[in-house]
Amino acid sequence: GPPGLGDDRFLYPNTPGVVAAALGCPGGAVQELVCTGDSGHMPQVLVSRAFEKIARGELQSALVLGAEALHSFNAMRAAGVTAKEVRERWGEAELTPDAVTRLRQLQRSVGLSIYPPDKTVEEANLFYTELCRKHGLGAPHATYPILENALRVKLGRTLPEQQAA
Repeated sequence: GPPGLGDDRFLYPNTPGVVAAALGCPGGAVQELVCTGDSGHMPQVLVSRAFEKIARGELQSALVLGAEALHSFNAMRAAGVTAKEVRERWGEAELTPDAVTRLRQLQRSVGLSIYPPDKTVEEANLFYTELCRKHGLGAPHATYPILENALRVKLGRTLPEQQAA
């Protein structure tokens, strides 16, 4: 069958390393490479974390990237592309030889951190449970209406009252 979300998370073994290498970031200037689990709020958490580190003088600058890949993921599934095929076409395969060298240097000197720091990659990805994913409830467009309806019921509002609130 088509790949599941669990098969396709973290397509790159080190996404921030691939981006830093592709951008030509000098290895000595990169202090950390951080990856998070699935969550719509993590890019903002990392922006706040970067600002706090800059304010404390721990960093001079930071590059924080977030992506909404649901459209690409669904297009890939519709086309029958497997997770293996995606890994073969994307990631390190896209890098120039110089960028691959920079990536190897970054992997040796900096490595990869998971945020929050007390979590493994698997634990960081438990923002939505596998049961939620199985039933298509991992995406905001599927989850938010359920939360909105639960809030409406808890507050004792009718549908028109909630929509007006």
